[in-house]
Amino acid sequence: CLGYLCNNHFALGDYESAKQFNQRNIVLSRDLADQNGLANSLDTGGLIEFMHGHFDLAEKQCSQALALYQEIGARRDEAYALTHLGLVAIQQDDLNRAATYLKNAVDYRTESGEFAARIDSLAAIANVHALRGEHEKSITIVDTIIAYLYDHGMDGIELPFLALVTCAEILLDAYWTEPSCGERGRDLLKKGHAELERRATAIDDHEERQRF
Repeated sequence: CLGYLCNNHFALGDYESAKQFNQRNIVLSRDLADQNGLANSLDTGGLIEFMHGHFDLAEKQCSQALALYQEIGARRDEAYALTHLGLVAIQQDDLNRAATYLKNAVDYRTESGEFAARIDSLAAIANVHALRGEHEKSITIVDTIIAYLYDHGMDGIELPFLALVTCAEILLDAYWTEPSCGERGRDLLKKGHAELERRATAIDDHEERQRF
C-alpha cells in the first residue's frame, strides 16, 4: 500500500509526498526482512532524490538498490537501477560511467524483449552521445525512439516525458547543422504536451490535476 501511494504521488509530480511514503516503506521492508521490497524502495528513493536534484544521495540509494538486486538475482529490476544510475552519472558529468550503466541496462532489455522499458535508457544514451559531441550517433538513437513512440505510444516507459524532452532537446540543439531537426523537435514537444493533457483529464481532483 505504501509503495502504491508513493508511486501515485511520484506520477503526479508530488515528489515530497512520494518521499515520505517511500521512507516509511524502507523502514517497513527492513523490519520484515523483505530484500526485494527494500531494494525497490531504495531505488525509488534514489529516483526521487534525482528529481529533487540531490544527485549524490540519488547515487547512494540507487547503488544500494543495485547491490541488493544483484544479490537476489532480480535482473529485470537491476536494469531499472542501472538506468537511474546512468541518469545520475550524466548529471555528475561522468559520461563514461553513465554509458556503462546505460549500455548494461539496454542489453538486458533487448535480451528480454522489454522494448518499452528500453526507451528510458536509450534516451539517456542519446544524451551521452550529444554531450560528447557525437551528434550523428545521438540523432540515430533519437530516430529509433521517435519511431517507437509513433508506433507504440508511451505505455510501459518508466519516465516517458523525461525521455521525450531529452530527445526534443537533442533535436533542437541540432537545428544549426540540420534545420529539419528543429521542426521535428517542436513536433515531439507537441506530442508530449498532448499526451500530458490526455493524462491530466483522467485526474478528477482539480488540485491534483493542476499539480500534475
